[in-house]
Order: sequence, then C-alpha cells, then structure tokens
Amino acid sequence: MDKKNFTIVAVVCVGILILLGMWIYHNATSPVDTFEYGMQVYVGDKIGFNLDKDKIWFGIVPPGMSGTRAVGMNNTHPYPVEVKVSATGDLAKWVGVTNVTSNPFTLNPGEAQSVVIVVTIPVDVPADFSGYDGKLTIRSYRIFDLF
Repeated sequence: MDKKNFTIVAVVCVGILILLGMWIYHNATSPVDTFEYGMQVYVGDKIGFNLDKDKIWFGIVPPGMSGTRAVGMNNTHPYPVEVKVSATGDLAKWVGVTNVTSNPFTLNPGEAQSVVIVVTIPVDVPADFSGYDGKLTIRSYRIFDLF
C-alpha cells in the first residue's frame, strides 16, 4: 500500500471512530424516558388531603411537617437504566426522595421501584394557606456496559 492510500484509509478510520464516539456519547447522555409531574402543596394550620391524579398533590401541610406521595417506576427496556429524580419551582428546596439507596439509582430490566417523594415545610413558612407549585422530573438513561 502506498503512502497516499494509507493516508486515505487512516483518515476514513479516524472519521469512523469519531462518529462512533459521538454516537455513544449522544446515547449515553440522552434520556431514554422522561416523565414530568406537576406538584402542589398548600401551607396551612390544618392537615388536608387531595387525592386527585392530575398532579402530585401534597394537600395542606402545616409548617414543620411533611407530606409524602409515591411514584411507581418500571424499567421496560431490555437493558439497565440509571434513574435521576429532580424538582424545580417553588417546591424544589423542600422536596426530597426517600426509599432509594441514592439519587440517581439503577433499575435492571423488568425491575420496578416505588419512589417516595417527600415535601417538608420549614417551620418559618406562614400557615396562610398559600399554594406552592413545582415540577418533578424523572429521567432514565441507558447504562452502557462496554466490557
């Protein structure tokens, strides 16, 4: 093989490796599933419940107290996924995730997990029945096992 042909083959191979790397990076950093749920809590001096299903309702929660709701997750993919739970909006600083070992966590193929979302109202928030909104986002990412 002469030097010119070797250079062409080398450039093509490097180009293929770059494209393969870009494809792997894109698939590793793009979520395979995204679920978004609205959340709302009212802060008052009484406890109240709202069982509607249109968003994650925490009802009426007094200052210094907590409310919980569970969201079911199921990995229907033939590969393991990493699940990340995040919150935005007024409730973001009050929302936490319990009953999972860490956030993010791994779900194997066919595995199900209930994620318990907890909103804890600070004691210094006025109990004037004000409403606070937020959004819960659950994203799952494919886990690549290269070796």
